[in-house]
Amino acid sequence: FNVLSVADASDGNKRLHGEGGKVEVTVGYENMVEGYKYTIWGQMLTPSGQSRGIFAAIPEFAPSTKAGEVTLVFDIPSGLDGTSVTPSVGIYHQNRVEIREDGNLIWLLDAPKPVMIASDTDLDNEALMIEVGVPFGQHEYAADN
Repeated sequence: FNVLSVADASDGNKRLHGEGGKVEVTVGYENMVEGYKYTIWGQMLTPSGQSRGIFAAIPEFAPSTKAGEVTLVFDIPSGLDGTSVTPSVGIYHQNRVEIREDGNLIWLLDAPKPVMIASDTDLDNEALMIEVGVPFGQHEYAADN
C-alpha cells in the first residue's frame, strides 16, 4: 500500500492557487481480499508532520481485484498560501473504524485489533508534496516580477 502520485486536480501539476482547490492522491494497493470492505482514509500534513485538519476518505472500499489503484480527493481550503502539504493515507478494516462528521477517523473502542492494515506517510518525498500559492518568503520577489 503506497502513495503513487499527488497532483492538483485542475491541471495535474504540483501547485495549487492560494485560494485552495482539489488535490488528487492516487494510492496503489496489493494483496487485498476481493469484495472485503475496507476504509481508505487520509489527511494532509505539513512537511514536519503536523495535521492540517484536511481529510479525505473512501468509507466503503471493496476491491474487485487483489491489486490496483484508487484515488482520494482532498479539498484544500483557502488560507494556506505559502505552505506545502503532503498526504498520509491508511487502509483500515471498514467495520473497525468510524469517520466523524468533521472528516477525522476514530477507531471503535470494542474493535478487534489490528484496526489499520497498512499506511504510507513519506514526509521527505518532495514528489508527493503540493505547494499552495506562492512559497513562503517569495511574495516580494513575485510582486516585483
